[in-house]
Amino acid sequence: MSDADSVAADSRDSPENRTARIREIKRSVWIGYSRAQAIRAEIEALLEHPTTHRMPNIALIADTNNGKTMLLESVFRRNNPKDDPNAEKAILTVVKIETPPSPSEGRLYTALLEALCSAQSPREPEDSKLRRLRIILTHLETKLLILDDFFNIGAGTPTQRRKFLNALRNLSN
Repeated sequence: MSDADSVAADSRDSPENRTARIREIKRSVWIGYSRAQAIRAEIEALLEHPTTHRMPNIALIADTNNGKTMLLESVFRRNNPKDDPNAEKAILTVVKIETPPSPSEGRLYTALLEALCSAQSPREPEDSKLRRLRIILTHLETKLLILDDFFNIGAGTPTQRRKFLNALRNLSN
């Protein structure tokens, strides 16, 4: 082994490089197999759908550890502009949140406002949150709302679930 090979091997095996390699190996990666690409294309087609009084929705259902979250994250990343501090206006075409652990209209609005970095009072009424959300989402030109782990709504009573679904329908309109 030459001196150059020895130096290269030493730097490759440094603790910093080893840690960086291990971190890279453990990083989550979306693998675009053909069915996932077809599903992503179907979701992204919603971005081009003309505005109607009842906007279409998609439910993505599959077993655990099938890549649903990674697929949704891929849609989120591909369809939002890169951060540009010099841009005249902020645009967020796709908003992605994890559904609250219980079906609560207030918690849904709070999760959305937090994702949009819009601080609010814990005592703010749901009507006020909804009004602010509509204004913010309109200004950001949001076209798609992704709710990950939607099965969380099963944790509530039938009345809570109905109210939660009504809130979603109201938001999508």
